[in-house]
Amino acid sequence: MLYVRMVNAKIKQLEKAIKNIHYNPPKTGINADPKRREFLKNFWDYHVMTVAEASQKMAVKYGGDKDIIYIGAIMHDIGLVYSKQKHDLVGAVKAYNLLVKKGFGKKMARAASNIALCHRCKEEFPKTVEEKIVASADAIAHFSPAYYLGLAVIANEDYKDLAKNNLKKLIKDYNNKIFFEAEKKKFKKVVKAFKKIFREK
Repeated sequence: MLYVRMVNAKIKQLEKAIKNIHYNPPKTGINADPKRREFLKNFWDYHVMTVAEASQKMAVKYGGDKDIIYIGAIMHDIGLVYSKQKHDLVGAVKAYNLLVKKGFGKKMARAASNIALCHRCKEEFPKTVEEKIVASADAIAHFSPAYYLGLAVIANEDYKDLAKNNLKKLIKDYNNKIFFEAEKKKFKKVVKAFKKIFREK
């Protein structure tokens, strides 16, 4: 029981550190624009935490290591802080190095790194239940109105235009990234609603 409390305390400290990276990213390079820094802050609030919450719910349903799932969820998009291109590859390296630096074991660091690497289902595809859960939660979170509202505010774009422009990606993610039939069935109505509202006539 003491070990569980210690791990949970470490994870809480890690969560604060990852949140801080999003709230206070490097002010150089791609983050030189204040809008980009505001985007990362909202991205943490409206997307990363939504993925973490959805992942935890799926962990209860489908199993897997809950600590790895949670750590992978809060770090799955960390690469976006440092790169706009192939953030899954960048994020995998950043996640592994940060976890080792923070005192997590190499096995856990590798597992979380693999979640970051394969959550987009592009360079690598999820193999473990932990990887499949976070990839599924990531796809599901893209249907969140809060996600689009947060992006729209920062981008100064109309919510409807933003969602319509991303409709193709949303449908692709729904088809390719949700690995659990019960979750697919649950979001089928949401996908239909998005298609009906946002698809161009």
